[in-house]
Amino acid sequence: MTAQQRASSRWRVLLHDMRGTTGAGVAPHVQSDQMPVPPHSPHVRTMVLSNTDLDEVTVGRWMHLEQLDVGQFWLSVAGVVLHVAVDPDGRATSVRVVSASDDEQGVVDGCTYAYGWDER
Repeated sequence: MTAQQRASSRWRVLLHDMRGTTGAGVAPHVQSDQMPVPPHSPHVRTMVLSNTDLDEVTVGRWMHLEQLDVGQFWLSVAGVVLHVAVDPDGRATSVRVVSASDDEQGVVDGCTYAYGWDER
């Protein structure tokens, strides 16, 4: 299977360095080599990690994304879990939502949960 055939082979992460004295620090883009490089400016720096797949991302204690298998992803946001199947071109083919109470992390104390669905 080539890099172009893996759902996780195209990815990009944008980070902000807020330690600058003006509050508008450098914004590094870290990305696979499968995506166009964003426009350059004095506040943008790009790091290309060739031939890489996105496997896992965590943010604080509230968000966790992980690739379980080829084309199979698990995303937990404050205990609400999505299981996502993705085709080789990176398009979702199915999404299953698991309520927070059904997940191993469970409901997060102090977090308000709401659900709404706009069917098209």
